[in-house]
Amino acid sequence: MRILWIDLDKPNSIVDIYIKTKDICQIESLFFQDVLIVSTTADENYVISTDGKPRLLSRIKERITAIAWPVELKRSSIGPILVGTITGSIFELELSLTDKKLEKALDKIYSGDEPITGLSYFSVLQRVCVYVATNNRLYQFVGHRISANDYQFAQLLKDETNADCQEMMGAPLHSELILYRKFSKKHTDSPELLVWLTAAGIYCGNVTLNSLKHPGDSTLDGIQLQPYPTIGDIEYAPISCKATDFHYIILTQKKCIVMNRLNNSFIHDLLLPLNVDETPIELAMDINRKTYWVATNQSLFEIIITNEDRDIWRIYLNKKQYKDAYEIAKVPEDKQLVAKHHADYEFTQKNYSFAAELYARSSLSLEEVSLKLLSLDSTKALQLFLNRKISSLKPGDISQTILIGTWLVELILADLDTEEDREAQGTSVVNLLENKQIIMDKLQSFLKTYHARLNAQAIYSLLKQHGREDQQLFFAELIKDSDCICLIHLKNGSWSKALDIIGKQTNAALYYKHSPLLIQHIPHDTITLWIRSHFLNPRLLLPAMIHYANKRHKHSTDENEVIKYLEYVISNGNDDRVIHNYLLQIYVNEGESYFDRFMKFISDQHDHPIFDVQYALRICLQENMMVPCVKLYSMLNMEEEAIMLALKNDDIELAKIIVSKIDEDLDLKQKLWLQIAKHVVEKKDFQNALSFCKEGDLKIEQVLQFFPDFVLIDNLKKDLCQALVQYNDQLTKLTMELDESARNSELIQMDIKNIKTKYAIVPIMKKCDLCNRPLMTRQFHVFPCHHAFHSDCLSDVLLKDLAKGTRIKYYQSNMAKNPAMKDSLEQFIAEECVLCGDLLIKNIDVVLTTDPDLL
Repeated sequence: MRILWIDLDKPNSIVDIYIKTKDICQIESLFFQDVLIVSTTADENYVISTDGKPRLLSRIKERITAIAWPVELKRSSIGPILVGTITGSIFELELSLTDKKLEKALDKIYSGDEPITGLSYFSVLQRVCVYVATNNRLYQFVGHRISANDYQFAQLLKDETNADCQEMMGAPLHSELILYRKFSKKHTDSPELLVWLTAAGIYCGNVTLNSLKHPGDSTLDGIQLQPYPTIGDIEYAPISCKATDFHYIILTQKKCIVMNRLNNSFIHDLLLPLNVDETPIELAMDINRKTYWVATNQSLFEIIITNEDRDIWRIYLNKKQYKDAYEIAKVPEDKQLVAKHHADYEFTQKNYSFAAELYARSSLSLEEVSLKLLSLDSTKALQLFLNRKISSLKPGDISQTILIGTWLVELILADLDTEEDREAQGTSVVNLLENKQIIMDKLQSFLKTYHARLNAQAIYSLLKQHGREDQQLFFAELIKDSDCICLIHLKNGSWSKALDIIGKQTNAALYYKHSPLLIQHIPHDTITLWIRSHFLNPRLLLPAMIHYANKRHKHSTDENEVIKYLEYVISNGNDDRVIHNYLLQIYVNEGESYFDRFMKFISDQHDHPIFDVQYALRICLQENMMVPCVKLYSMLNMEEEAIMLALKNDDIELAKIIVSKIDEDLDLKQKLWLQIAKHVVEKKDFQNALSFCKEGDLKIEQVLQFFPDFVLIDNLKKDLCQALVQYNDQLTKLTMELDESARNSELIQMDIKNIKTKYAIVPIMKKCDLCNRPLMTRQFHVFPCHHAFHSDCLSDVLLKDLAKGTRIKYYQSNMAKNPAMKDSLEQFIAEECVLCGDLLIKNIDVVLTTDPDLL
């Protein structure tokens, strides 16, 4: 006997296995799972493992007709295996994969009077279920296993109280039993479906152990007897049958017929490409790969299943199995249609909450579903629908998210108001508190989930309308709205909390907005925060400072915190004139307590003031602060006004200091000294008045003019005598200077007379220093430097100078009309020598020669 072993992972590698038998026989049946068991017509059975070597099952001397493989696999052995024979016996077998002895254990556990055509078992949660099929009967045995490896099959099959029997009339050509598991389920899970091929049709039922209450109860639920399709000829009677997820595949003599096992409808028939003498043998299923194969006496065909569940959802929908329909539908539109029908059904059954969830999955519009749910007494279903709807929206669906989210918050707040109204009416407080807390948790949970996608202003407005300040604070903290958090804390008088929130921000606008209120209540902490926040613009904090100044009492003994801040920013290089002016104003308003710091502030900026000096002068005059005013007048170079103000306040020393600083304008300095002296005289301090003559470099008569007509000079006698001696010395000096001037005048007059008779000797061969031609040939001029020039040569040189040339042209153009112009021209050109006078100096950048040999 020959067997072809094909590994589907390596389909090109085919192992050819030969089985040598004593007698001539044929293979009757094959059973495969991890190992291959071969049964022959000679009642001999062989085991072939992956090594390809056949081994005889010597202890089973009956033809094997059915095998139930174990679900849980072992490394060294396979078992327990239930083996059914043609005589109706069932053996419990365990095969050894490593020992020389193949049959590790073998026990006969059941004896019947009919051939075993189908055999299967499974175990779930310590329960064991065994199915045994013959041509006309189906037995179910249900019991408990002692341990993982001890199934107690012998005791289970002997005890008739554990058995349930179903008998079918007729004799089928081939009886077959299949326990089917869905593709998605593991091999170790309990089977979903039992299929038994009988003479009357396909006997099937859903396998379940939940309905078992008494020994002998059936494990099958929803049992159906599916008749075979009418094909009109006996030659198409079923040979084999297998189940898929949703269909039956029935093998006949010439066709494979596909039936829907949900509604028993005929789907398709596939004509097998058989040769003339070719006969189908069996339809097999690979339980591991879930593939289907048709074996004939000559060929092997694979049935490829694609898109099996395409319209299955419609069948489930028609049968109102909505859950299965929704799971099996693939296209979103199909799922939405299923959800719509399911929701309508649940709505009619008054399961409003469940219907709301289903409506959210459907394609119905938000408006249509909302109107339907609004007709109910409670908004619970509507809230559930909106919650599911918003959870299904994408981040890009901004408008819908805002609309649904705002509406949902409004509904939850309405429920919260209702609970509080009930509390006010005296309803049970305990239940109310629990319900209120549940609603509050629901609101906070929703806000936590969708806070980033909601319209903050709309939510704030709702919470404010319902008086939910605590939830408003909760929402503001979620979206990190520091502005709103601060406003709530400020409203509640939690100044420190608001300041802490602001201190954690880098948004300067938040500081500017809330500082006017904070500085009125916690000025020290507020100013400390300002100093720590270097990114603030002091000018934008002025409104807060003004609020503080207006509230602060002028004679308060507490330190002015604003002055502390302004001094800090100015010391760190702030050069904003507005800030300097405001600090100066605060100094003035504070009065004597900050006078020294005010004066130091002015003195530090005396040379290069940043503040507005005129503004400072004005406010100081308004507050009658004379000492700062004098200093400010001085900074404005208004020394006379400064002196007048100092004298007005009888501050002679301050006036003297101001005058002593004047260095350039001596006339002004003397004038101011006279004003000081006049003031002293008016005070009748005559002795000190004369002392100003030395300090201010004044003459005694300048001071005496301020004295009254009648005054005793006894105390002034010494000073007057010293002044008279000085005047006498000055008169003597002036007399000597006059005599010297008279002598110099006489000498000058003598020089003028001598000039008129002065002459120069010119050699006869003297040449013009300009044209280098004989000088005597035409009119010429001789200069004291002994340079001599022709008159016309001299004119030509002077014409090159713009100013002198213009004047020479003027003389030349008017000589015809006025002959005197000629003399004027001669005098003009003879004013200075062109070779050693100013003209040569002006032309110092002119090239002396253009001769290339000399350059």
